[in-house]
Amino acid sequence: MAGLAQSGYFDDPAFLNYLRHLRYWRRPPYARFVRYPQALAVLELLVPEAADAADAGSAASAAAAAAETRTTSRSGGGARAASAAAAAAAGAAAFRRALASQALAEEIHTQQFYWWQHYRTNRAKEAAEGVAGRGGVGGEGAAAAAGS
Repeated sequence: MAGLAQSGYFDDPAFLNYLRHLRYWRRPPYARFVRYPQALAVLELLVPEAADAADAGSAASAAAAAAETRTTSRSGGGARAASAAAAAAAGAAAFRRALASQALAEEIHTQQFYWWQHYRTNRAKEAAEGVAGRGGVGGEGAAAAAGS
């Protein structure tokens, strides 16, 4: 990602539109094929859906946001929705600029490494706690089964 940021790809509207297109991987029929789920989180940081309304390059999203604003303006939420979209766009732009820093790229890489390093252990702990919490061997589940 640092290489893309340093090469100026994140300033290219065509590349940002391509990243928006890639969000279809978040839909359930496609998400099950994603090998690295953190990529979807990073994609959301790069081009958040909420920011599409504030982006000038996305006319369809702006029309949808305008329709939402008209719908929510009766309750006074239109200004809040527009403000949230602008904040999301500003945050995404700041994140894309910060990615040019090699230090941030290394920090993201390190955090992903630690997540994967402990992934299997943490899932095993969660599974064990889930079995114990549901009344596993000798728990409420066994007593209920014996009582019926």
